[in-house]
Amino acid sequence: MGITTVQELERRKRERALTEQRATYERILAEEQAKLQQQLAEMQADFQRQANELLELVKQRQATPRRENEITRMLREDMHPSHWAQIADPAVPLPKTVNPKWGLHAMSQILSGMIELHNQRVGQIALNIDL
Repeated sequence: MGITTVQELERRKRERALTEQRATYERILAEEQAKLQQQLAEMQADFQRQANELLELVKQRQATPRRENEITRMLREDMHPSHWAQIADPAVPLPKTVNPKWGLHAMSQILSGMIELHNQRVGQIALNIDL
């Protein structure tokens, strides 16, 4: 039994090589897993930092009073349905701050909303027109 054959020596040699190769792969795998864990931790910290910044921005926006811009004021006051006859009168020029295309677009949005609201109140299905 003390005699080893060539085949047994080759088998032991292959086993040793496989064991070394497995150890190398496991070492590389452990290193890559450590790198990925580190990257994940960095990404989570970055995500948390960005979420905190976004939360602060939202808090700042909620804390500061909203400034009513010219367009909102115009929609609420100048483009109100009670002024539509005056707006439609070609003898009365629009204010210089009003772009006629924008005014027409705003009026169409208002009228579309009013028509849809009327249809909902009457119980009809709102028109879906694809242009």
